[in-house]
Amino acid sequence: MVVSVMDPDEVYGSKRKNYNKPIKPRFKGTCPVCGKEWKSNRPGQVTCGGECSFAYHDAYLVHQRYEKYGKVREFKYSGECIFCGKEWKSNRKRQRTCGEPECQKKLAQETLRKRLNATK
Repeated sequence: MVVSVMDPDEVYGSKRKNYNKPIKPRFKGTCPVCGKEWKSNRPGQVTCGGECSFAYHDAYLVHQRYEKYGKVREFKYSGECIFCGKEWKSNRKRQRTCGEPECQKKLAQETLRKRLNATK
């Protein structure tokens, strides 16, 4: 991971008169997941964003947990999705779906329908 700070004169210009102009990104680096270069105003940014961020943090957390406890994450609960039938594992007792967007949407619609019917 390589992060460098750009020169302030390069970012803001030597005399910053027009405050309405967008500020140029001050930080740049290379994504450790896909290798793309990124620019940002966030000093803590590590990846180019989106899917790479999820992948990096999942891998980092698994590695960190392994270093600390000597094992990979263990889940307390497992079950089957009530909509598609896929098997899921979680540490949340009340989980009912596999986590796919379609199943989550169906669960939200079902929950809303139950709430609306309960208030009538």
